[in-house]
Amino acid sequence: MKAVRLGPAMESRLSSYTMELEELALTGSSRPGDISRNLDGRAFEQVRSSLGTERLRRHGVFFTSAALAEAALEPALSTVGPKSIVYDPACGAGDLLICVARLLPVKKALASTLGLWGQVLAGTDLFPDFIAIARLRLALLAISRGSKAEADDLRSLSRLLPMLRVGDALTLRAPFRRASHVVMNPPYTRGIARYEYTWRTGSVSQAAEFVFHAARNSTPGTVISGVLPEVLRTGSSYRAWREATTSMASVSHVQSHGLFGTACDIDVFSAHFICDPGRASVSDWTAPSAMPARTVGDAFDVSTGSVVPHRDQEDGPVQAYLDARNTPPWATVHRAPARRAFSCTSFYPPFIALRRTSRPGDKHRAVGTIVSGKRPVLVENHLLVVSPHSGTLKACKELLASLKRPETTNWLNVHCRCRHLTVGAVARLPLATSP
Repeated sequence: MKAVRLGPAMESRLSSYTMELEELALTGSSRPGDISRNLDGRAFEQVRSSLGTERLRRHGVFFTSAALAEAALEPALSTVGPKSIVYDPACGAGDLLICVARLLPVKKALASTLGLWGQVLAGTDLFPDFIAIARLRLALLAISRGSKAEADDLRSLSRLLPMLRVGDALTLRAPFRRASHVVMNPPYTRGIARYEYTWRTGSVSQAAEFVFHAARNSTPGTVISGVLPEVLRTGSSYRAWREATTSMASVSHVQSHGLFGTACDIDVFSAHFICDPGRASVSDWTAPSAMPARTVGDAFDVSTGSVVPHRDQEDGPVQAYLDARNTPPWATVHRAPARRAFSCTSFYPPFIALRRTSRPGDKHRAVGTIVSGKRPVLVENHLLVVSPHSGTLKACKELLASLKRPETTNWLNVHCRCRHLTVGAVARLPLATSP
């Protein structure tokens, strides 16, 4: 595996930061504030300043804050001990490993402390500079906890922390097999799947690949904890991935955390897995809650509009046509304002057209429009079609009122934190009233 290089200019700036960390390690006992900043936040600021935000996004490089790392790893931390091996397959600058190392014992000499930690902490990353920074930050943590550094210690970090090395975790199996714990905040970027998966073809989230690879290659009893993009938990396109993952590992302690950060505009959640291939596991990845007496799916059919305007040919009979631009929110449309010729499935009113674009933070997550009339209507695929089993306009009006309630938005903010509504999420929505 060839290490990923950042280019001479970028590497030079990161080398300057590495030298700054080395100098801080030698004088750090008198500069606790500087150490604290470099253990939480400043490392990412320096990397972003060197690489630029666009390059970070392209490579999926976003470091985990101390607060998020602690919240995500909490279920696993109580089981970590001196004989554990904790492996981070995409360790970056070492944020998650730092969180783990806070629980490990320290010795008076830095070399002794890191020698002890080096038997527990393991990590790989594609960027050699990040591995160097991770080792130095672990040294800073040990110093902040009372270990005394000598100049020779900093020249021996690769020997003292031998399981932190450059590598592509998706091509490796041994580190997962050795680990008692796997912790990860993997890249959230999308790319062509490296392997043939039964749960996905073509473009796939790297985060999904990392979790699946870890579950498939870890030994029974291995604990996996991760910070992952919400689309994996709630997106309908990753349902097969969730089923495949929970066939190899039981999932628990699912928690939403909102936006990862200002530099990474992605909602994330954390989850805790225990590898146990073949063990039956729940497939519901939502936070525990009381089951509603009745859901939208009990009284309505939910489907996606069938017209993909830039792909489907304009042929077939001319019919009324709805897209996201001509459906006024919270209104009733008696006659669709547009007409198009598409040979796609049409829908008979009455029904509710729901905008699929929706994200946490919106005032209303499920914005609907009632469509009435007697003639079939073509519907764009950026809308969901919610048709009452009763076939009545009254049912649509009652559901529209329910969608506008704060309780609906709150429920979706917990159960559907990706940036579009899914058929499954809408079908599981609790009904405030019974249509």
